[in-house]
Amino acid sequence: MQLRLLIALACAVAGCAQNVIPEPTPIADDKSAIALDCSGLLQGWNSCLLTASNTCGSRGYTILDRSDQNPAQPNETVFARSMHIRCNS
Repeated sequence: MQLRLLIALACAVAGCAQNVIPEPTPIADDKSAIALDCSGLLQGWNSCLLTASNTCGSRGYTILDRSDQNPAQPNETVFARSMHIRCNS
């Protein structure tokens, strides 16, 4: 019984730890805009801001929009966060 519990816990932690670093994605409509997906329990806005800073470097960036959606039901664990940025010239 304890082994099953440990295996289930390990799988849950591994699932939450996926995509810890958001990956910048160009937006088709606006070639200069970049979409960052920071969804997940272990990520927050700090990971999006760090990725934006690393992506644009010393030029800096402008946040075009942000979206934050917490779970609607207590048993849901989906934290959806996304941000669109544009690197400054």
